[in-house]
Amino acid sequence: MMRVLLLAMLVLVGAGVRDMPVVYHSERYGLTFDMPAGWRGYSVMMRRWAGRSHSTEGDGEVVREHGRVIVLRHPGWKASDPYHDIPIYVFTRRQWVGVQRDGFGLIAGGVECEVAHNDRYVFAVWSRFNFDDGVKGAEEVGRIVEGNSVANEPHLEEGGDQ
Repeated sequence: MMRVLLLAMLVLVGAGVRDMPVVYHSERYGLTFDMPAGWRGYSVMMRRWAGRSHSTEGDGEVVREHGRVIVLRHPGWKASDPYHDIPIYVFTRRQWVGVQRDGFGLIAGGVECEVAHNDRYVFAVWSRFNFDDGVKGAEEVGRIVEGNSVANEPHLEEGGDQ
C-alpha cells in the first residue's frame, strides 16, 4: 500500500513540475525572465548588437556602442520549421540613457522597449521583434514579453529612476 501511495505522489509531483513556468536567470546580468511550461528545454544563445549613428565627418555610419543580446530559443525550433526566438538586448544604464536621448540605431523601423531593469542594466526588445507572424510562435512570444514587461513596471522611461 505504501509503494502505491509513494508512486502516486511521484506521478502527481512530476506532472506538476511539467506544468510549472520555466524561468531563465542570468547571474551575470541579474535578469530573470519567465516563460510558459512549453518552453521547458529552451536554449540560450548570446549575440552582439552594435548601435550606429551618422558620422559628423562624412556620409557614412559609425558604430557608437555595442553590447550583448540574450536570445531565448524554443525547444521545438528546427531549421526547417523555426519557432520565434526571444531576443533580449542588454544595455548598461549609460547606454540606455543614450538610446533614449540620442537614439543611436540598432535596427531600422522600430524602437527599443524596456522589459526590465536593475541597478546596472536595462533589458529591452525591439518594438517589432515579432512582426513576422508567418514564423511559428510570433503571437506567443509577444505575450511572453508583454507579461514580463508588465511584471517589471515602472520602466525607466515612464518615470522610474534613471
